[in-house]
Amino acid sequence: MFRRDRIYARFISRLLVVGALLVLALALTSCRTPGSKRSEIAESTYKLGMSHLLSGNTQTAFVKFHEALKLKPKHKEALNGLGQTYMNLRDFPKAEENFRKAVKVDASYSEAHKNLCFALYNLGRLEDAVEACKRALDNPVYNSPEKAYYNMGISYYKMGKYPDAIDAFDNAVKRRPGFIPGYYRLALSYNSNRQYGKASDTMNQAVGLDNRFQGDKRLAEDWFRQQKKNEMISPVEADQFLDILHY
Repeated sequence: MFRRDRIYARFISRLLVVGALLVLALALTSCRTPGSKRSEIAESTYKLGMSHLLSGNTQTAFVKFHEALKLKPKHKEALNGLGQTYMNLRDFPKAEENFRKAVKVDASYSEAHKNLCFALYNLGRLEDAVEACKRALDNPVYNSPEKAYYNMGISYYKMGKYPDAIDAFDNAVKRRPGFIPGYYRLALSYNSNRQYGKASDTMNQAVGLDNRFQGDKRLAEDWFRQQKKNEMISPVEADQFLDILHY
């Protein structure tokens, strides 16, 4: 009888342990499910925000990114999207703040580093901008390196470091041969560095690749004059582009 009691006691003990483990498993599942659901809603809300941002609905995008971040505060893409929204509003300090939050979540997040570079460029912190672009390029699987090189190039150009700008823009067009903005800026950098032959050759490449002109330099001249008139390009740069077209 005593032996039977011991067996029964062990059985009850094991049953209690199994029951406790089952309760714990259920508790963990119930805790995980709401979090998973929140994450799914945050992702869909972020995507909706990006759709509005790309459509030019800045105010709605702003709201959606905030909603996504309430659900998932460390949603790096939503932080990056919010930074882009602030850039569209030309609030570059707020843009910087959100891009820095994004790269704090993921130090290898190249898109946010590239955007941080552009925000810093607009804030006049050019050395910091270059470093941010270098961080973007540290990631070997970054699929848009030409954009980081471009932002690096405009930062170097503004500093008057024309050989460095040439190197950056050259890398941009090598990474993506059809990247037309890179060719225009490369031509401008060659011109500022007094490499006029290379400036002319690169401008011809740009005009040939640009569907607006299809190699017609007269159309390109008219376009740059109009951009200068509408103040879409600085008068100094517009005049340089026009000079290069006449070489």
